Amino acid sequence: MNPRDTPDRPAFFPIGSFDAQRIEDAFSLMGPKWTTWSVMTMAQEGRPMRVRDVAARLPFVSEQLASKRLAAMHADGLVNRTDKRHGAPYRLSTLGSP
Repeated sequence: MNPRDTPDRPAFFPIGSFDAQRIEDAFSLMGPKWTTWSVMTMAQEGRPMRVRDVAARLPFVSEQLASKRLAAMHADGLVNRTDKRHGAPYRLSTLGSP
């Protein structure tokens, strides 16, 4: 640990040590409204969840909005369907897992 690093003064990382494209890609995946909360909800439950189950755990979110968000998350690779049938539950993918 660097002697300058204390709880009051966090470690210094030069800006060149970050991959800006990876950071931008992560923000673009997690940035849309309700995406982060949806991922956190699914991670806390630790099981595949149907749209109505996710919507029931998010304040002020309708099933229609949850359905659109989960469909977008599926297209982005954050969640997978448990099988190919319509209405199958979603589960976090490797990319979406915390």
